Amino acid sequence: MSLIENDSKTLIINADDFAQSEAIDAAIIDLVERKAINATSALVLSPRWKKSVEKLIAQPIQVGLHLDLTSEFTHQFDCYYPLSKLIYAAYSRQLNMSQLEKVIELQWDRFVEGYGGAPDFIDGHQHVHQLPIVRDALFAVIVKKGWHLQASHWLRSCISKPWRGYKAKIVETLGAKPFQLKADALGIKTNSDFAGVYN
Repeated sequence: MSLIENDSKTLIINADDFAQSEAIDAAIIDLVERKAINATSALVLSPRWKKSVEKLIAQPIQVGLHLDLTSEFTHQFDCYYPLSKLIYAAYSRQLNMSQLEKVIELQWDRFVEGYGGAPDFIDGHQHVHQLPIVRDALFAVIVKKGWHLQASHWLRSCISKPWRGYKAKIVETLGAKPFQLKADALGIKTNSDFAGVYN
């Protein structure tokens, strides 16, 4: 869950991993129809994406890009990293920036092609969007696409205001504050609180 502050506060209840499996898609669509959630973010490298996205078009929710570098779907695109190795490579500056930009732009283009427009927001599978070098590549693509110029678009920040446990704090320390600074510098909105990490 994320809290977006505009003129009034809006609670965003997001179910991520759309297109991961038939069961997940069915559950998310059910939650949408029952008005239990108002956002979902999609794994567009999934072979299900092209068919699954048809269920999202015209739904009264926000639809985001769930940036993916760690799921099984990334293997065929030569961009797979187990999460622990990705974190190590990011902090030891071993990731290839240009390769990451290509992979992120590929996911961007797949989203636009399937959904018919740019994502309303961007977050990351296993919160990878905030990691060093990954975030730099993401912001490079954002600027290239001009996505940051649309006031309605937003990025998911993993900064939690109240204490939500050690796991949430670890996720935050992996890059949430530098990510927030980059978003602020480009004038991109982020959520003002984050409750999406659980033990």
